[in-house]
Amino acid sequence: MPIDPQLSEPYVYQPGEGLSFKLCAVFNTKSRGNQGLSIETRAVMPLPVGGKVGAPDNWQHDAGEVCFERIIDPSFYPPLK
Repeated sequence: MPIDPQLSEPYVYQPGEGLSFKLCAVFNTKSRGNQGLSIETRAVMPLPVGGKVGAPDNWQHDAGEVCFERIIDPSFYPPLK
């Protein structure tokens, strides 16, 4: 599990129902916009629950502890057998 470089603690991963999960972290500041990610880059990221490929950057956050609710797109990440 990756370690938060500022807190020296693991990021929090919480499995959900089916292919959904939460990823939590503590941020010092609010995010600065879409951070230059292209549609192609976003298409292979886990989508927000109810999100669509090509939607605006979905990793925006305020300062403090933030949990992102996501769902894995099985067409990009097929389940392991």
